[in-house]
Amino acid sequence: MAFHRLVSVFYILLGLTSTAASALPIDSTWIESGNVDGLKVYRRPYGDTGLTEFRSKMLINSDISRVAAVAIEGKNFASWLDGCKHSEEFERQISFDPKQPMAGQFTKVYGVNSAPWPLSDRDYVVKSHMEIIPVKAGEPQGYLLYSELASDAKYPERKDRVRMLAMKVTIALTTLPKDADATEVDMAIVVDTAADGPKALSEAVLKNFPANSLLKLSALVKTDGFDAKLANALRQRLNLANGKAAE
Repeated sequence: MAFHRLVSVFYILLGLTSTAASALPIDSTWIESGNVDGLKVYRRPYGDTGLTEFRSKMLINSDISRVAAVAIEGKNFASWLDGCKHSEEFERQISFDPKQPMAGQFTKVYGVNSAPWPLSDRDYVVKSHMEIIPVKAGEPQGYLLYSELASDAKYPERKDRVRMLAMKVTIALTTLPKDADATEVDMAIVVDTAADGPKALSEAVLKNFPANSLLKLSALVKTDGFDAKLANALRQRLNLANGKAAE
């Protein structure tokens, strides 16, 4: 499949399934395929692309707004996304005003992921968005974070790295009805890594990506690696969305 066609397929599917897919339980389309430190790993074919989508869930003992602030911060990618060894947030359009609509707000990040021999390191430019999602009627709402490939003249392709052809990362953050200080994080990823090696080797690298990333994220939220002002703005957004006054 040609590059532009593949990317367009990803964007169409992202637009159709991002919110709905993250809010659904892990159904029969997902096959349990492993375990990483107690976190179940799931997989399923991604349409007719020949690619595989991987997914894991984890309960993090932290306020949802703090987790969201850590996850959206581009400079943090290298600290929790599995295999990411370098990340640069080079553009941000996020308002701290909780009354401003989130549509159109985003961050843009250049990242580099290490790859085992004989694969070359992968790099990418992603545009990440965040939106508020209703989970179930009568329950607290959550956040949906999703990233898609982008391009920027500041980061052209390099001979020593392989540019990823397509990527969809979806992260749903929801609070527990009876515990506002616990956040369920549901992460799914599908990537065309432009493999210069066997597909099985690429999938072996990717299959534990969500679980390993969530474990690192859980450790990172316990530190000061987040923007407190952003976390407070996100907290106020959820309060307003749930009919509460902004604090």
